[in-house]
Amino acid sequence: MLPVILGLETTALTLREREIIDRLQPAGYILFSRNIESVEQTRALTDELRARSLNFQPVVGIDQEGGRVIRTAALGLQLPGAADLASFGSVASIIETAIVSTFTLRQLGFNTNFAPVLDLASPSPQANALPSRCWGTEPQQVLAYAGIFNRNQRHYGLMTCGKHFPGMGKAETDPHSDLPVIHATLEEFITEDIVPFMALDDELSGVMLAHILLPDIDPDNPASLSRTLIEQILRERLDYRGLVYTDDLCMGSIARTLPPHLSVPRALEAGCDLPLVCHNVMDIIDGIAEGIARICPQTMHDTIRRVEYNMHKSCVPPKFSQKQWDKLMSRADTLCRTVPSAGSAPGSPVQQY
Repeated sequence: MLPVILGLETTALTLREREIIDRLQPAGYILFSRNIESVEQTRALTDELRARSLNFQPVVGIDQEGGRVIRTAALGLQLPGAADLASFGSVASIIETAIVSTFTLRQLGFNTNFAPVLDLASPSPQANALPSRCWGTEPQQVLAYAGIFNRNQRHYGLMTCGKHFPGMGKAETDPHSDLPVIHATLEEFITEDIVPFMALDDELSGVMLAHILLPDIDPDNPASLSRTLIEQILRERLDYRGLVYTDDLCMGSIARTLPPHLSVPRALEAGCDLPLVCHNVMDIIDGIAEGIARICPQTMHDTIRRVEYNMHKSCVPPKFSQKQWDKLMSRADTLCRTVPSAGSAPGSPVQQY
């Protein structure tokens, strides 16, 4: 198993992708809007990804937050986002959104949703890709609402992922383009931004690391490549035992100075389990695999063991049912008509994938 989550090129595997998957056996995949054209096509693609994974259950994931980060628009499937649901204030609507999201994704063959967002929203909107994606500005509100959403996704059969640790709500730049720098101490993070992660850590299948630089905690490495943040704080201090992902290492905040064949091994050596490499992967995957092969065998043994242990808990998607799908689409439509929009947000590449 190659401990990497890969993005794919289009709506069906290419011959090159099939050869790489069969030879390298990636631990998992993330699908974006570019990979989703129809219900039948999406389920055929996710089924093939699972079938090509030998003797392990791969991560088959998606960013399905709702609102402006939804990857199923081509299927006519929309859902309210975190800010919409928080503003509406209906616990029943949050539960229904989580249930509909979970069952539609399982029908499409996914076992992992890279949600919920646990970042605290900035009181003043920032151009950091987060506006409209957060559950609130206060830790307890985020904890309450995101906890309900997460709990129901897990209960009905999806692996989840809280993001973006240790919290990037204070960032003033978009990590898709540039590396945000946040000047705050660890104590300040622990009393605010990290609270939702601490409170929910036993309930989160995964945690995604932010591409942010925290000079007061680790002046040399962004959080996604920081042994201080991953091993000392997330694993030891918070005692987190689930999967640890990076955000996409093809983002400008990392890739401008460190290409994936260097950043992926760095992330793994820092304690991450599954780095994400989401764009133009086939041109660089062999270089990534060569870098991983040079990592200490004990480090890789521990990583693979954690991945296998956690993915063993994942649920195999049910057989597709058109009747069930039609009912879920009706429920999604009702949600979108019931929950009003909380307002527009600045554009970001995150909504265009």
